[in-house]
Amino acid sequence: MQRDPLANACAWAAIHEGRLSAMRWLIGFIGIKMDRNGRPGASKRGRDTDTFISDLPGGVRFDPTANGADTLATVWLGCSQAGGHATHGTEHPDISDKSLAAALLLVLTHLEHTIYAKAGINLIELIRAV
Repeated sequence: MQRDPLANACAWAAIHEGRLSAMRWLIGFIGIKMDRNGRPGASKRGRDTDTFISDLPGGVRFDPTANGADTLATVWLGCSQAGGHATHGTEHPDISDKSLAAALLLVLTHLEHTIYAKAGINLIELIRAV
């Protein structure tokens, strides 16, 4: 890290925003978002070029009624609200490190059991090897 506190703050903010964007994208990629009624819902294509896990061999969207869908939808909403523009003192859903880690574990597990299993790759072993 830099010795300059402002540079450190800017670096932290950039890293934080990147994490929120990546998490929102991953959750949407496996097919989950928060619906208008505050429940887990299915991501929909906004454009013909939008890609989902179901577009890949072995890809199956995460079931909005499955265990963990509430966590994914809540983190998706929190990342969407916190990352859309600068916020302070809002009441968006929790996007703490603990919440992001819980959502990431759900995403990785889903990816491992779908597209990576189809490709014959153990995702968790791959991650640990890097």
